[in-house]
Amino acid sequence: MKITSTPWGRPDNVEIIADGIAFVSTPSHGGFVLSAERAAKIPAVAKPYAGDRRYWEEDGDWAVPYVVFNAEMAGWSSAKYNGPTKMMRYARSALKFAGLTVEDLTCPTPS
Repeated sequence: MKITSTPWGRPDNVEIIADGIAFVSTPSHGGFVLSAERAAKIPAVAKPYAGDRRYWEEDGDWAVPYVVFNAEMAGWSSAKYNGPTKMMRYARSALKFAGLTVEDLTCPTPS
């Protein structure tokens, strides 16, 4: 996945986390960038601030792809941050600002 531009500007650092998932930073901001295939797996209830479902900014939106793709994110968060348990606690808090819960993103919607 080649990333040359984002809603936050041109990336100066791109970390590939898994196939179709990257974390980018720019001189002013950053966040998760998803491939179109990964973005399609995000539940419709979640809406990114920038509007494009491929981009999830680092301040609040990040929690959505972190939860949805938690299996892939766990190794990254262990190596980079305080581990997956602590990151999931942060994610739960961040999701509250969007009016979401972890269960909204991980449980299938009843038909």
